[in-house]
Formats: sequence, C-alpha cells, structure tokens
Amino acid sequence: MMWRIACGLALIATMAGSAAAQPLTPSPLTPDQKGYIVYDRCMMHAAIVASHTDASDDEIFALAKSRCASTRAAVILGQENNRGYLAALDAADADKSAHFPAWIKGVRERRSTAQAGIAVK
Repeated sequence: MMWRIACGLALIATMAGSAAAQPLTPSPLTPDQKGYIVYDRCMMHAAIVASHTDASDDEIFALAKSRCASTRAAVILGQENNRGYLAALDAADADKSAHFPAWIKGVRERRSTAQAGIAVK
C-alpha cells in the first residue's frame, strides 16, 4: 500500500515538474467544452460527497444534481440557444442518472474495504 502511495506521489511530482516546464499556451477547449467539463466535475464531486452520507445509492444522482444546479445554470449562460450543447448536458445527466447507483455502490464498497484494511493494520 505504501508503495502505491509513493509511486502516486512520484507521478504527481513528475507531472507537476513537466507542466511547469511547458510554456503557457491558450487552451484549445471552447467555452462550451469547458462548461461541460466543469459541470461534469461538479456532478462527480457532489456524488462522492453525498456518498459519505446516509443517502441511498438511488438518491445520490438527485442530490448531486441539486447541488450542481447553479453550476449548470452558469455553464448554460450564453449557450441557451445552443441545442447541441444543451442536448449534451441532458444526455450526460441521463447517463449519470442511470449509472450513479451502481457506481456509488462500488465506491462505498471500496471505501469500506479500504477502511477495514486500515483498521486491521
């Protein structure tokens, strides 16, 4: 376990060093792509936070969507007429709604297993 942590830290340090050595260039992402990523990350983070509560696996999507409603509104601002963008966000929500329960169940199981392993040592 410590070996994995050490390798992870070494990888992060290497990535940070190489990122610092690269010149700053404008992002090739469009504003709608950036907005999609921001909303997606908000949903994923909110789901993980909610997984630490007593909420059932089936309730996690609704909790995450509620927590990220203002983020979604912000990333839509200026894109209200972009039907493709709105459809992509709706499709992402539909996918998360369908897959969050199983994903959160797995997250909770892995967390429980990891915590049990730490408690034993």
